[in-house]
Amino acid sequence: MRIAITGMGLVSPFGMGNEAFREGLAGRGGFAEASVLPAETFPAPRTHEVRDWNPNLVLGDKGHRHFDRLTRFLAVSARLALRDAGFRDGDEWRGGDTAGFGVVSATAYGSLDEITEQNRIAVFEDPRYINPTRFPNTVINAAAGYVSIREELRGPNTTIVSGRTGALLALAHARGELESGEVYGALVGGGEVVSEALYVGLERLGLFERFGGLHLAEGGGFFTLEREGDVIERGGRVLAILAGEHTAFEPPEDDAALAHTSSAAAARALRGATRGERVDAVVISASAIEPLASAERAAVREVLGEVPVVAPNLAIGEAFAASGVFVVGAAVALLGDEVLAKELVGVADSAPKRVAVLALGQEGQASAVMLERA
Repeated sequence: MRIAITGMGLVSPFGMGNEAFREGLAGRGGFAEASVLPAETFPAPRTHEVRDWNPNLVLGDKGHRHFDRLTRFLAVSARLALRDAGFRDGDEWRGGDTAGFGVVSATAYGSLDEITEQNRIAVFEDPRYINPTRFPNTVINAAAGYVSIREELRGPNTTIVSGRTGALLALAHARGELESGEVYGALVGGGEVVSEALYVGLERLGLFERFGGLHLAEGGGFFTLEREGDVIERGGRVLAILAGEHTAFEPPEDDAALAHTSSAAAARALRGATRGERVDAVVISASAIEPLASAERAAVREVLGEVPVVAPNLAIGEAFAASGVFVVGAAVALLGDEVLAKELVGVADSAPKRVAVLALGQEGQASAVMLERA
């Protein structure tokens, strides 16, 4: 049984939608002027926020008034992915029984902006002033839940919290649901938002000072996954085949270590996902945080030798769980776009046949997947 990716919907610092993402990958996109963090406190923040963000263009102007930023990212991404896969024609559902359609979403920090705001109200004002319609947003799986509610998807709803590796783990989780017959389709992805609390945390850890090119980024995305046979039967389109996935973990030698970027874990994950197959390119999740980048590149050299490596998050920034979404999106784009493949990996005659994706976490965990052109 082969599992297919059949739709994609991305919201990134390059803009809303898949075309904006492809243009950004090719170096033809720009970044928005920072506006999320208060200017009086952060006069020149190093953030890459979603460009041209207007959820009303996709969701309309009703039904999302109480959604926070992360929930809107996911709601827009979900609708774009479902349309891309042909499950929605505009707003009309074109799929089967929605009890068999699930959601698997990844996030590292969830709606941290909302959590911080509600805590501020409770501590500095009075808990009675907390808005009961917004308090549910503080629960880390609320955003994915709202996606199911808005899209009327009644299948299993799962939120995975595993930092930078979460989106790849979400693909593996959805693969299991599809292979077991629990669902016939799934939205798989995740997201993160720029928030004051997260920015201050990175600042106090000294990361902006240590890594001059580092930006805190945000965004989200979903992919639709189905069994390949079902796609063929309904006359759908296959963007990529999920040909392999593997997860590994290596603990730090020192129990007190706050961060552990393990090239050994990355190599094990990559070896398990690719299984000795020829790979035409690797998309790594590395941002400007050098220990992560070095460990990922070392793992690629150990397992695959000299193979073209694409690192889109060097430009996008560090988006934690959304970083994993972006590297999967980049791999899907490479498999289907000969021009983009030539620009990024130097493949002259055709798009790559197999692209591996690697994401390394800061706590010793690593995940990898291999995608194939259909």
